[in-house]
Amino acid sequence: MENFISHFQGENVERDDLISLFYRTLKESELCNQYIMDAERCGNSELVEFYREIQAQDRLRVSRTEEFLSRHLS
Repeated sequence: MENFISHFQGENVERDDLISLFYRTLKESELCNQYIMDAERCGNSELVEFYREIQAQDRLRVSRTEEFLSRHLS
């Protein structure tokens, strides 16, 4: 019984970690929108490009996390 419980908790931890990563990445991407607008308002095209690169990385991370979640939640 103890092995079953620890195995079950392990699965929940993995799922919860993925959900947390998914959520934090979405929030980070949302913040980047604000940073992009700030940089545009200040006329800093270098920072605009940097934040857009970060957003592209975030989109990839979200996509990969969705793949893992679909496998772990099914």
